Amino acid sequence: MNTSEHMTGFAMKRLYGWLDKDPEKNIPKVLNYLVKFDPDGTSLTHQVEGIKRAMADPDNNWSKLVKSLWTDIDAGQRRKLVETAVVNGTLIGTPKTMRMQDKYQCNVPWAILMDPTNLRYSPSTIYTDCSKRFYFSLQRIEPFHLNF
Repeated sequence: MNTSEHMTGFAMKRLYGWLDKDPEKNIPKVLNYLVKFDPDGTSLTHQVEGIKRAMADPDNNWSKLVKSLWTDIDAGQRRKLVETAVVNGTLIGTPKTMRMQDKYQCNVPWAILMDPTNLRYSPSTIYTDCSKRFYFSLQRIEPFHLNF
């Protein structure tokens, strides 16, 4: 991570601490503040606008879901969810993903999903998706490294 990403992460963690004190009152303020961390409008602005619309109606299911984060989920788990999804995944991850997509001219996924019930613990197995498996011998596979 570069210095800017560290500062963004630090600021968002402090902001989360403030939000956690009175979520009902502070959620709208935090949403307005998040847009400031998205100067080019590509990482968060669209999502924040959707959340604002949902939060404006107290009977909206999404509004109820967001508020339930403070009534139904452990504080440590909630903090980790916000840190992973909002800070690392969106604020820091989206601009980095866009740069990698431009640089390598391919899609860079936000997450890689693995089905642990389908894994074979053989180092000579490569899975291309959940339903198809291709097996290669180790002698034919050349090691490769992606440097980001």
